[in-house]
Amino acid sequence: MEEMGGVYLKDRLGVQEWAFRRKDALKMIEYRRSRGIPCSGGDVVAESESGKFTYTRDNWYCQRDQFQKEAEYVEGSLKKASEYINNYPEKGDGQYFYVLV
Repeated sequence: MEEMGGVYLKDRLGVQEWAFRRKDALKMIEYRRSRGIPCSGGDVVAESESGKFTYTRDNWYCQRDQFQKEAEYVEGSLKKASEYINNYPEKGDGQYFYVLV
């Protein structure tokens, strides 16, 4: 995942998750789309100027039971993730990362 721009959060937040900057998260969504992998949700992580990572408590989710077919769920979940990430207001001097679930 590092070669795809990911940051492993184990040493930063103690969780076994990968986080991606906006442009890389959107690339990961396309990667998932090409392989039929849904995105059931995600979290936003902020990095301060000092390099400290914290969860912002902002997130999104997409439930499987909202769709009749698996293919509809894959596309619907990826569309929701893409829209959320594209519309997230990145503000301040820190950087934002997105965890795809």
